[in-house]
Amino acid sequence: MKRDTCATYPPLNTLKPVTQDISIADGPVIRFGMPWLEIPFPIRMTIVRLDRRDLFIHSPTCLVPELKTKIEKMGTPRWIIGPNRIHYWWIPEWRSAFPNAKVYLASRIRERAGRHIDFDCFTLDKDTGYPWDAEIATLPIVGSFMAESSSFTMQAARSF
Repeated sequence: MKRDTCATYPPLNTLKPVTQDISIADGPVIRFGMPWLEIPFPIRMTIVRLDRRDLFIHSPTCLVPELKTKIEKMGTPRWIIGPNRIHYWWIPEWRSAFPNAKVYLASRIRERAGRHIDFDCFTLDKDTGYPWDAEIATLPIVGSFMAESSSFTMQAARSF
């Protein structure tokens, strides 16, 4: 694991403000790929605070107590997003910590996760029709191996 430390951005599992309403938290490195060729893949979570202090949690990382406390001060988690087949591992602990948040998963996550995700979720399979549409755009990208649902704030899109 020591060789993976250069792929992360410490401190891990700590909120780092990007703007007033957007923060990131870098997580640990996970290994992805075939057993004989696993590639280190660092996790980065993005949290967007929307109107009414609703939080959009994209690609959640490990929910350590300090992170949970800071998130609760930031707002109320409403949506927990698993954007692709790599970014789902910590979703069950987030759902347990925030049972009123709705979970949305990219296609094929359930297939890969097996019994790890054994609760009701919504599927990210379209580009509109989500509760956050007024403030965040969703762009599903479907490939033969992996599907990705990328999100960006409307304010950020206007700044490009």
